[in-house]
Amino acid sequence: MGHAGAAEGQEQGPKGRQGLQGPQGQEGQLGFQKVLVNPKDDTGQSEIGSWYIRVGQREKGEELIAKALNRNADEMWHYVRAAEAYLGVPKGK
Repeated sequence: MGHAGAAEGQEQGPKGRQGLQGPQGQEGQLGFQKVLVNPKDDTGQSEIGSWYIRVGQREKGEELIAKALNRNADEMWHYVRAAEAYLGVPKGK
């Protein structure tokens, strides 16, 4: 089931990028790579990390969330995103 604003059969990936189940297609992959290459973007790392956990790539997701927390351990939303991902709460709910 997609999120509001997504076409039928599509889901929104991290940062609101649309794609089938996440960062598919050249634009989606480039967006993910841009965030992952930037070690200062802890918000992007926690969002993408939580997405990876939701889609079953827990190890990759935990690595990104750990990087975000190491960069900015006081950011409450990193913990919220991680908890939602582990509990299976759909993004944006």
